[in-house]
Amino acid sequence: MWISFNEPGLTAWTCYGNGGMAPGRSDDPGTYPYIVTRNIILAHAEGYHVLKDKYSSQKGTFFVTVLWFFLKIKEINIDMDNILLSVISH
Repeated sequence: MWISFNEPGLTAWTCYGNGGMAPGRSDDPGTYPYIVTRNIILAHAEGYHVLKDKYSSQKGTFFVTVLWFFLKIKEINIDMDNILLSVISH
């Protein structure tokens, strides 16, 4: 298993959006995180093609890890099972 990037969205935002990590850019949070994310996607695609073309005999897999947050809503009573079933069935 190969992982090209660990949490690319978090990296793009904290490095080029709010400046919390190096290089600490926060002067244009409406532009730089998107440019960084585009470059990460392009680099991941290139890595995938290299793996596929040169190392396909190894039967490896190629991933990007993504940060997920789980939010539990206590104030709203929603029947998520029926909502999910209606989305899946359409």
